[in-house]
Amino acid sequence: MAATVKMTKQLVKTLSEPVGSIGLTVRTTNTLEEAGILLVRDLLACCPKKQAQCERQCDCRAVMGAEWPGPRRYLLDIENFGRKTRKEVLECLADLGFGGNGDMDANK
Repeated sequence: MAATVKMTKQLVKTLSEPVGSIGLTVRTTNTLEEAGILLVRDLLACCPKKQAQCERQCDCRAVMGAEWPGPRRYLLDIENFGRKTRKEVLECLADLGFGGNGDMDANK
């Protein structure tokens, strides 16, 4: 029980981290912040694809569950946000323990 509480507190802390403090480059951090993505939780609410790609071939809604209203933003639709930046973000999120969804693969 205590381990679960400790993990939950750590998860809440991680989700509340500013994107500027998770190891992203300054350029990537600035791009995300200009798009209104300020915290890790905001970043996790985004789909790493373009909106058109997501609607055609993405399973992010299935992964997140039926109650999820859908992506807050589509990362590749953000100005100055390309595949290299997406790869950097996904690697950083994986380092934080968020990942494992094959559809989030930076090579797609």
